[in-house]
Amino acid sequence: MLKSCLFPLIIGAAISLRVGAAESSPAPEVITLASADSLDSASEKSVSPDLQKELDEWQTLPFEKQTDDGRKQLLRKISEGGRGVAPYLLKQLDRFSTLSNSQKSFTLDALAATHDANAVTPLVKVFVASKDFDEQVAVLSSIQSLGKAAAIPLLVSHLECNPEGPDLLQRQKIADAVGATLRSLADKEDGSLQLVAEFNRMLPQATDVQKIRMAQVLQAAASRPAEDFLITLLDEKNYVVRSAAMVALSKTNSQMRAPNAILNLMHDADNNERKEACLALGRLKYLPAVPRLIELLNDRDFGVRSNAYWSLQNISGKSLPADPSMWTDWWANERAGSAIRFAALTDQIKSADENMIAPAVEELGELFLMRKEVIDTVTPLLKSKDFCVRAAACHVLGRMVDPKSIPALIEMLQDSKREVAFTAWRSLKELTGKDFPPSVADWHEWRRSTR
Repeated sequence: MLKSCLFPLIIGAAISLRVGAAESSPAPEVITLASADSLDSASEKSVSPDLQKELDEWQTLPFEKQTDDGRKQLLRKISEGGRGVAPYLLKQLDRFSTLSNSQKSFTLDALAATHDANAVTPLVKVFVASKDFDEQVAVLSSIQSLGKAAAIPLLVSHLECNPEGPDLLQRQKIADAVGATLRSLADKEDGSLQLVAEFNRMLPQATDVQKIRMAQVLQAAASRPAEDFLITLLDEKNYVVRSAAMVALSKTNSQMRAPNAILNLMHDADNNERKEACLALGRLKYLPAVPRLIELLNDRDFGVRSNAYWSLQNISGKSLPADPSMWTDWWANERAGSAIRFAALTDQIKSADENMIAPAVEELGELFLMRKEVIDTVTPLLKSKDFCVRAAACHVLGRMVDPKSIPALIEMLQDSKREVAFTAWRSLKELTGKDFPPSVADWHEWRRSTR
């Protein structure tokens, strides 16, 4: 999906670079492998003589004689064993502006094929120095294909374009292409962690436009740090920033902290805020939002009413009319069904068969409509003699997303069974978004600092 956002731009850039070569001025002198002074003896030995010859011949070959098959075969050879070609190609970047379009295109593709991290900084320098839209997008494509997270700190500052000056639309497209490249790099190695770290570093001085683009880059991000950052943006003063964060969170498939954070915004006085919150929770199919969504069917704003109705349909799978009384009846029936299931599971927990208790506790974790009752039932089970039951109770308390469970879970970090302590630690991280070690002292210190 990420690549598809950038592909139309990349294809257009590649076509422009290749086709434009036929009309460009004669190609400047090409630096051959033999004459590239950046190559040391070790690099020269790592490149086969046959590959050296093919590269030299290709770069001097007239554009009209360059075939797609020949290009693909040469790039494949570079990818399979031509990493030592990188110094030669990097030397080409030093004189990038003087190359013909076909040479530029091949150099970028070949550098991507080397997968050499040393190419990242020179490529970003070429991107910054270039004034040609197609060329900039082609360079971003090469950076994206390299897949090195080292490019992230070099590109984040280019997320926002200066609104003043000519060609604003084109500069906005470049900023969009930078965002697409960052999204792609976030999926590589530790890219997501590095991207969020850069965003957190920038946040205190970031403009609203930068914050919006940060949220857009993190759309559909699956990592916990990305989700935490987006939740932080929900506290921003600018509605458009908060809206962008909600849109991004609605695409994370989160069923815990993100929906709860968005749910609080459904009570906002701003019509746009309530509209976006309705849509976000509808996309997430978040059941606990249903009562508030039913209330919003009577909202003063038509857009809020429409979004609340759509979300109710999306969450329930029902096609009831936009009548609050009918949705209230449906919700009452749903709660009644959950209550029946809750009663059956609590009876199972009270049964004499100890092997049935832990599975029943785990099933209680699915009853989000009975959250308070589930928490009240499960919390005492943290003192069960059966460590499987204690572990199941820790897991369920984490799923119920109630901050009141945090003190009890902190104490469970001291449980004699490692399985229980680990489950309590995982639930604490889910509840709080913090990643402290499984130390009671560290978690208590954090609680004291937040009071």
